[in-house]
Amino acid sequence: MNDFPLWKRPVFYYVALVGLGMMLTRFFNFVLLEWLTIYVIPLVWLALLGLGLIGLVWAIIFWARSPRSGQSPGWQRSIPLLLLLGMFGLAIAIPFENLWLTFNFHRYREARQQVVDLMATQQIASNPGIMELPESYRATTLGDGEVEVFYANDSRYVLFFTLRLFEGAAGFIYSENGTPLPAEIVSGYEILEQYEMGDRWYFVRLGG
Repeated sequence: MNDFPLWKRPVFYYVALVGLGMMLTRFFNFVLLEWLTIYVIPLVWLALLGLGLIGLVWAIIFWARSPRSGQSPGWQRSIPLLLLLGMFGLAIAIPFENLWLTFNFHRYREARQQVVDLMATQQIASNPGIMELPESYRATTLGDGEVEVFYANDSRYVLFFTLRLFEGAAGFIYSENGTPLPAEIVSGYEILEQYEMGDRWYFVRLGG
């Protein structure tokens, strides 16, 4: 029986899908944490690792099997194995979370700027603490449509969440006076990371 092209082999599809799933899970890690919570996301990673192990064994068996007449040459049979290892390597090496943060920041920057402008003109309430945004702006934050407002030295800081957990939070923060968020006004949390994203905008990660 004539062999069909390698790319039509089930093992090729399987390893490609598993590797792609690993990279997409890393890219959308913040979104998945918001949807699935920190308690469920480890199960997703365990499932992916299990599927990856199955793919690894399958690819090794496919590569090691002696080719029969009309089948792909031996070096071609190593392609699924190399593809799986390569995609896993990329999933580990490429900072997908940072790529998503950069994409999300620029995707919603204009809408977030509109929110802080509306707060400045008192068209949206900006009392200290957690504030719920109007429906049209809920996509700007992953915190259930909520932002957190801080005040220090008569300056307003507005935190748009990219991650919100019991142990801490992370997100893009607008600084009215252009200075980083002061550590002393973040009650109960420690600033683990803070760096500038653009004019008056910072990314901040808070932990307990």
